Amino acid sequence: MKETLQKEYITRLRMTGFLKFGLNVKNKITGIGALAVPVLRCSFGSVIWRLDEIRKIDKEQEGF
Repeated sequence: MKETLQKEYITRLRMTGFLKFGLNVKNKITGIGALAVPVLRCSFGSVIWRLDEIRKIDKEQEGF
């Protein structure tokens, strides 16, 4: 389940493409929070995430 959620999160980041545009940081964070983060947020009550797993997802995101 965790792998599926991680893939969907990354897919949504790539699909939007707004990270490649010349947006300021505030607008990028707002876009990520509106489109990609809800995928993970809805799982926080049912899937047990370790802190290192969340950090790994954050590091993968930095590559975009």
